[in-house]
Amino acid sequence: MNRIRIIALVAASLMLCACAASTSFRTSAANAEVKSTILVFAHADPVINTYLHHAYAYAVFPTIGKGGFIVAGAHGLGQVFKGGAEVGTASVTQLSVGFLVGGEAYREIIFFMGPKTFKQFTGGRFTLSAKAQATAITAGASASAGYGAGQYSSRAEASVPNKGRQVMKTNLPAHGYRVFTMVKGGLYVGVSVAGQSFAYTPG
Repeated sequence: MNRIRIIALVAASLMLCACAASTSFRTSAANAEVKSTILVFAHADPVINTYLHHAYAYAVFPTIGKGGFIVAGAHGLGQVFKGGAEVGTASVTQLSVGFLVGGEAYREIIFFMGPKTFKQFTGGRFTLSAKAQATAITAGASASAGYGAGQYSSRAEASVPNKGRQVMKTNLPAHGYRVFTMVKGGLYVGVSVAGQSFAYTPG
């Protein structure tokens, strides 16, 4: 019982701190981090360019790192975009034991494929399910993981120029969300995103 109370208190503390910090995540340094993260993902795999052009909205987290708390956890701050323009900031918190081997920091982008899921994200506390999956990307690797978690019941075909050389066609989910992660340091490591909780701040 005491362990459960400790976990609950730590989770509440992390969310309060992250929510407060997210409101100020608009400095020039933060903006540069976000832009750099988008470029790193886009250069690593052309499928990211497709999502950037066709997703309803997306959230970018330049760094999600492990916290030094009694219970292992991860937290980070990011910016949220819709129609190519920033519409707010967000914080992410995840409590888990050994969420990533070695406690490596990683980058993350969440693409919202329609207004319903994005409204859920911006309407309050948004938590990824225990079955949520992420596609791990590293330089030179192609995103090939499944859509996972039964999020997508239908797909829409889209095509965008692939770095000016050819047209790439891919099936995108028409609903739900898609998560991409990249471990800092160039490693190809799968990151568990199950249970990640988000708090959105408009502005």
